[in-house]
Amino acid sequence: MRALLILVLLLPVAARAAPLPLEQTLGKAGLSEALIEETEERILVRCAYADGHLDEPPLRRALVAAMLAIREAHDSATRVAIDVTLPDGQVMQVAGDPHLFRADMDEIRFLRSAHIRFRTRGPTLTPGPCGPKTTCKGDPEHCVCEPGSLCEPEDDKADGTGCISVRASQNTEVRAGQSLCQPGHTWDSKGFDCVPEPSCAEGGLAHGGSCVCPPGVEQNSAGGCGLLAVVAPDAGPAHLDAGVPSTDGGASSPPATATGTADTGFARWVWQAMAGGVVLSAPIALFLLGSILGSLRSRRSRIGLRKYCIHCGRTLAMEDTRCRKCKTEQP
Repeated sequence: MRALLILVLLLPVAARAAPLPLEQTLGKAGLSEALIEETEERILVRCAYADGHLDEPPLRRALVAAMLAIREAHDSATRVAIDVTLPDGQVMQVAGDPHLFRADMDEIRFLRSAHIRFRTRGPTLTPGPCGPKTTCKGDPEHCVCEPGSLCEPEDDKADGTGCISVRASQNTEVRAGQSLCQPGHTWDSKGFDCVPEPSCAEGGLAHGGSCVCPPGVEQNSAGGCGLLAVVAPDAGPAHLDAGVPSTDGGASSPPATATGTADTGFARWVWQAMAGGVVLSAPIALFLLGSILGSLRSRRSRIGLRKYCIHCGRTLAMEDTRCRKCKTEQP
């Protein structure tokens, strides 16, 4: 009887402690209509941004909350991709390791932890916003057809904007009437075809076939974001982790020192040249110092910086005003 009573008392506690389904947690974070696909390689979440007003801070907080929820539900997951449909119809993918995200991270840290790219052609090619009941003919300034499409709202194959595709893009897949780039590809600068995604690293945004680096990260010589690993000619083989592209299309950063900066190092010949310069400069510096002192002594002797008593001729110090020998004042 006692065991039955304890079980009855514990049942409400267990019900309250049971975690919510991941779809409901994502909905509370601001991402609705979530569909979750799990594979051996990664977790893919397809969802829509519930807020009709598109603003960066709320969207970032929703994506961070989604990553934290996925980490809570799947702690072993290290590769997660979220395809979020924005209010303007564009589909943006945010990928990364959920363990790198923090609830209080700012914009720069978020961009450096997340790998962002547009599955659709991107908002730079569609001025918008285009109303839900507006077509490309009703508002041609905002409802612009994508490259390779024509404005034909009367056609049965037209999308919600009234556009029909007249040119098949390469490396794309059609979903819900939208042309999306296949995994590992991004739209080119003209928005016609999908090209292999560049290795941006450091959270760079792959768009237009090139990398757009986040604030505080400069574009390197290879077209990506962040420093490239520097290997000296005689320093032996490079470190195995230096500059090796990661599996999600990015590139790993060079190893960091305790101060947080990249440890690129100097070539051995640079240190040898510096040591040789110090050794050669020492005798030159001594020679110059001796020359300066010698010139000062010779100049003092030439101008006759000596003082004599006007009465007895005794040699006096330059600061003496009285001769101790003849007890006379000096002018």
